[in-house]
Amino acid sequence: MKKIIWILSVAAFALTSCGGDNAAQKGNEATGEAGATTETTLTQDSTNVTLPTGDIAYLDIEYIHAMSTLSQTEGVALNEKINKSMETFAQKEKNLQAEDSSIQKAYVELQEKYSKGLITSLDAQKQQESLESRAKKMQQNVQYLQTSYQKEAAALQEELSVLNNRLADYIQKAVDEINADGRYKMILNAGMLIDADESLDMTNAVLAKVNALYAADKK
Repeated sequence: MKKIIWILSVAAFALTSCGGDNAAQKGNEATGEAGATTETTLTQDSTNVTLPTGDIAYLDIEYIHAMSTLSQTEGVALNEKINKSMETFAQKEKNLQAEDSSIQKAYVELQEKYSKGLITSLDAQKQQESLESRAKKMQQNVQYLQTSYQKEAAALQEELSVLNNRLADYIQKAVDEINADGRYKMILNAGMLIDADESLDMTNAVLAKVNALYAADKK
């Protein structure tokens, strides 16, 4: 039987221009309002974050996915739910495998008894019918487990997709707000960069804004 093997996936977004395109990357904590085309400091929860100067910046999306409050709360809870589901199905599968082994062993023992003349034909037939009934019930349980697995797997996968979509939406909104004045002509995905100066990293500001937007929605 299959097993559910999911983790919170990280969607890949490529930011190619100013606010309104795709979404972001790496961060910590801070949020505020976009300022002029010069260096600007954003403040959120007593934490200051300096935005890159110039008209190009980059973000570490994977970092934001991992460190955002949404991922650290709802994401962790969903991951625990997935792990619990995996453990439950694994145990049920193990129980069915044990039942199958028990039935096979009973068949062998019955055949040996009958071949040695240690049991009457009538008793052998009754025991065989009983084993066949057990085997049929086990197969029904296997089918039921597989059906249940597929339904729960689909439901959990949908929850996972929704969570990632929500996070992507927060990232996009954060980028749009920070770049509302159009200071950045291009915002890149750090995962696609070969090399870049750290002074161009706006991840901290975006993560802080993402967390602020999430906190506002939770009120």
